[in-house]
Amino acid sequence: MRTGSVVSRLVASSVALGAMLLGVSVKTATAFAEPLPVRKAGHWRITSVSAELGMTEFDACIAPADSIAVPSAGSTCAEPDVKRFDDQVIVNVVCRSKLGEERISTLYTGDFQTWYRGITKMTFDPPANGQASMAVTVDAKYVGQQCLPP
Repeated sequence: MRTGSVVSRLVASSVALGAMLLGVSVKTATAFAEPLPVRKAGHWRITSVSAELGMTEFDACIAPADSIAVPSAGSTCAEPDVKRFDDQVIVNVVCRSKLGEERISTLYTGDFQTWYRGITKMTFDPPANGQASMAVTVDAKYVGQQCLPP
């Protein structure tokens, strides 16, 4: 595997992860499969931090149909497994692309109308440039209804 494609894969995974992260606050201790939550539509400012890529901040225009669990392009993903525990949402999903398999596991907290946090671990098979996994923390803040022009 070429180093450029490995770095692209890591960056694309991090950006896709940041763009898809959200959740819902729920007051229940029941753990069973749930539908994916839907975040508030509009302009979000997303900051991601990982040891591999450092800190990245970007703005995202989120639509109600945008998935929290599935990267937007380049992969085919299984149905996400969603579980709620008190005020936390756990989402696990497996995606496959021409570069291999990614397993994404994320714990979400927040009110998801004004802010949320996602703590994610991604594992890669085959490893990306010798790296079998990557951890990312994402913090997002709702900026408003009006999205920035592209």
